[in-house]
Amino acid sequence: MIFLLRIFLLISLFLGLFNCNVIDQLTGKNNKDKENENNLILLALVASSAGCDVGRSGFWTVDFITGEDFCLPVTKVAEGSTFTIFEETGLGRRRSSFNIPDPNYSFIISEIENKMLSNLRPALGNASDVNRDGKVDIIVRDMSSFFSGSYVAGYFNPIDLFNLPGNLDFKSNRREVIYIDGLALASSANLSIRRSKPNDILSVIAHEYQHLVRYQHEILRPGLSSLIELPRSQGELDLFLNTDSLWINEGTSELSSDIAGFGPQESRLTCLRGDPGFNCGNIVNGKSLYQFRNRILDYSISYAWMRFVYENSATTVAGRNDFILKTIQGTGGRRANNISNLIDIYKLSNKYNATDLGTTNVDVFGNLTLAFFGGFFKYPTSASKRIGLGGSISANGLLTNFTMPTELMDELNQPSSIQLVSNNPTTFDLEAGQMYRVSGAVPTLTANTNVHLLNNGTAEYVIMNGSMTENENGFTQARSLNFSENMQDPRFVFQKPIWNPPKTEKLAPYHASEYIYLRNIWNVRNWMLRN
Repeated sequence: MIFLLRIFLLISLFLGLFNCNVIDQLTGKNNKDKENENNLILLALVASSAGCDVGRSGFWTVDFITGEDFCLPVTKVAEGSTFTIFEETGLGRRRSSFNIPDPNYSFIISEIENKMLSNLRPALGNASDVNRDGKVDIIVRDMSSFFSGSYVAGYFNPIDLFNLPGNLDFKSNRREVIYIDGLALASSANLSIRRSKPNDILSVIAHEYQHLVRYQHEILRPGLSSLIELPRSQGELDLFLNTDSLWINEGTSELSSDIAGFGPQESRLTCLRGDPGFNCGNIVNGKSLYQFRNRILDYSISYAWMRFVYENSATTVAGRNDFILKTIQGTGGRRANNISNLIDIYKLSNKYNATDLGTTNVDVFGNLTLAFFGGFFKYPTSASKRIGLGGSISANGLLTNFTMPTELMDELNQPSSIQLVSNNPTTFDLEAGQMYRVSGAVPTLTANTNVHLLNNGTAEYVIMNGSMTENENGFTQARSLNFSENMQDPRFVFQKPIWNPPKTEKLAPYHASEYIYLRNIWNVRNWMLRN
């Protein structure tokens, strides 16, 4: 039973049950012209023996309403030496109906190849090339008109790197593909350009590019240059199941947008300082760093923490990029697939010092995170800290030497709605990585070595659980602690996942990593039951 369970969990990383339904299932298609256009597209694809002329006039992609895949008709709109951009057929007319200008695809290609790649390669390395064409395809499609508030800004699906037998219902584009929204995201990008801010389309491309580059290292196939076959052994299943912690992966993708030159991520920082329009009121109180449920606040804190650690890993850009490269590709037999390994790699960076940060991974993680929150809440260098069972000591060196990046502070200096919680409890129930900002002086607490405190006199303090266990083993109280929730336990995906992001007052871009993962599990489970 365990073996079969692992099979469907593993294959879920890269398989999907597809339904090649050419007629778009998006809204805004009630006019006669659109109906005629769909009929013509249907006839054209029925005439194709392959059903989907991948790489030319169609790509397999996700229908976020039905949860299945369909053949999306596309038109090539721009091509460079390393990237090709295809746009969903008819999307330009849809943008025009909303008075949204078309993206400048020639400019986007130029920015990718002349700016993004030159900035990201030292930090990420090179993408895989399973079809050996030396290119990554970008598919621009409508992923926003059928939802209000939140929408899918982009995604990467590992299934596109797999060689699936032709007699299966599962389909793969058999190439490196990134998917981005071409409606709401295009509108947001137009607004950002008018405000002299980084182009949001380019930020999303850089984000998804990190996922694409990272995947070959997650499955321990660096330099991947051929299509991946389905697993045939227990060892292969175990390997593919052991993917990176989602919060680290997503935080690094958000950071990649900054490294590429398209930052900072303004909407994430707006959320981080507690903007209720993004359902982010009082965001950090009770939030676990490890907990990732595909909410804007999850992206926000993962991004800000990774940016803080990146900036405090070295004194030069080259040194900081080398740190990130090692977290992705690995060094000394370990990769940053979890927080413990990430801290191991951080301790190799040239800005690490044991005097301020300690020597054990728990101490280093705790001190870095206290410095992060100390900078975020603007604590003076006169603040004191307590790591585990140790006594209260000065945090001067920590807060002086490990500071919040100026670029982030420029955004975080705006008014914040983050409140302090009451200093009534004498016992705190804390999950691993969870923290609270508390008013008043620190009470007498009995705690284990995982509990860390940063104390701003008698005014307030930050308390957090510094445990590095990212699972449900060992929940304790603020005399001890533990717990993490990366995503829904895939063993219990017994109903069809639905893309249902949180409703927000403001237009909020999401990435669909968790949904794609759970959707594939559901599809594979049903395929296994039929076979």
